[in-house]
Amino acid sequence: MYKNIILTLVLVGAITVTVNGQNKKKLRWLTNIEEAQKIASNQHKKILVYFSGSDWCMPCQELKNEVLSSEIFKNKALLDYVLVNIDFPRSRRKLTKERINYIEKIAEKYNNSGAFPFVAVLNNKAEMIKAIDGYKSETAAYYIENYLK
Repeated sequence: MYKNIILTLVLVGAITVTVNGQNKKKLRWLTNIEEAQKIASNQHKKILVYFSGSDWCMPCQELKNEVLSSEIFKNKALLDYVLVNIDFPRSRRKLTKERINYIEKIAEKYNNSGAFPFVAVLNNKAEMIKAIDGYKSETAAYYIENYLK
C-alpha cells in the first residue's frame, strides 16, 4: 500500500513539474518585422506588432502589464503569432541612428497616425489585417476575444 501511495505522489509531482515548466515558456519579442515575416511564413502564423513608448506611455505600460504579460495572451500568442515590439523610448539617445530610421520607417508604414499604444496584426506577408488603436483598460480575455480573433 505504501508503494502505491509513494508511486502516486511521484507521478503527481512529475505532472506538476511538467505543467509548470510549460507555463514558464517565455514569449519572444522580436524587434524586426522582416525577421518576424520569415518566421511567420515558415510557421504559418500571423505577426503582432506592438508599438510602444515603454518609458513614457502609461496606456502602453497598462496594455503590457494587463494583457501582453497575461497567461491567456501568452497561450494565444504562442499558438498564433510571431511578436514584434517597436519601441519609441522618450530618449532616443539610447538608440542607434539605424534603429531610429528603422522604427520611423515601420511606424510610417503601419502606424502613420502615431498612436500609442498601437497594435498591428499582419499576415505572414507583412500585410495589415487589423489595427488596434489605444488601450481602454480591457481585461486580457476581452482584448483577445474582441481584437485578436
